[in-house]
Amino acid sequence: MGEPAGEEDTVYAMLVVRESAVAEWKVTQSVFIPAKLAPTLVAAENNAVPTASAEFKRLAAQASQNLEHYLETGKVPAGEADFAFPTQAFSNFRKYVNEFTQGEDAFEKAEVECNAFQSMNLQKMAISTKTGAVSFGEQRCTITLVVPEDAALDLGPSIEAVRTTDKDGNQVQIDVSIPYLFLTDNTGKPQIIGSDWFVLSSRTSDAK
Repeated sequence: MGEPAGEEDTVYAMLVVRESAVAEWKVTQSVFIPAKLAPTLVAAENNAVPTASAEFKRLAAQASQNLEHYLETGKVPAGEADFAFPTQAFSNFRKYVNEFTQGEDAFEKAEVECNAFQSMNLQKMAISTKTGAVSFGEQRCTITLVVPEDAALDLGPSIEAVRTTDKDGNQVQIDVSIPYLFLTDNTGKPQIIGSDWFVLSSRTSDAK
């Protein structure tokens, strides 16, 4: 956890790992979170922070599934665990998607498919805190947009800048990353905290 320069109300949470004792440390995940929500880490006698409990890891897996459902549908699923979303990162993503479904210029199709990022087992790296536990997570989502074949498709320079195809077409797929921090404490609901979402790539094709 670190405090960005000049940002007293924000904490920069980072997951830093290395492959061996002689390898360099690398930041593999990071999220800006409100300082008031930052957990306190407490090391044991061996100077290591204890790993989180199996129950917390189960909750973290459920949180990932609930977040996936919300990002795809815009609806919070009913379930055995009641999670809090204290920041606007996820609702801002849904607002972006919903803009393509409203008004006279609505797209023919605007769908989202999300999955937990699997290249690194982030839940396995969950650790205990002074009042609970914490882990990183990440959703990778694909936004699929389709317009009528006689319509122009222009999503702006930020999407064009990461386009990986030269092909024209009436369908565009946008891949995004949505990192987050999941934590529990003794004050209430488990919390899923995001700071933003990031466009990774885009591609165009003819809709099937």
